[in-house]
Amino acid sequence: MLVAGSHSPPNPGELLRSNAMQLLLAAATTSYDLVVIDTPPLTAVSDVLPLLRLVDGVIAVGRPGHDRRHAAANLRDTLEASGGVLLGVVVNGLKVKGTAYDAYYTSPGS
Repeated sequence: MLVAGSHSPPNPGELLRSNAMQLLLAAATTSYDLVVIDTPPLTAVSDVLPLLRLVDGVIAVGRPGHDRRHAAANLRDTLEASGGVLLGVVVNGLKVKGTAYDAYYTSPGS
């Protein structure tokens, strides 16, 4: 794990577009089977857009009731405009009732 540190750089977009970032990702992809970059939402912060040309794809993360349809449409438009590839979607906080998975979601004493 490589963390960003406690202080934000003065211009994160410039750092992400730098040759140093390209070299770091190239080294990581030759050393590891899977490289995951956790970024702020693409639709909220344009600084991460340069990374789209350096990665194989994007996994979108959302929470039902918190993320709106227009945010998903903006993400789709951003990926299409930049040539980004949506690999999948992770849904956090989903309440699943009436399925075989109920046993995994019941709290003790319920």
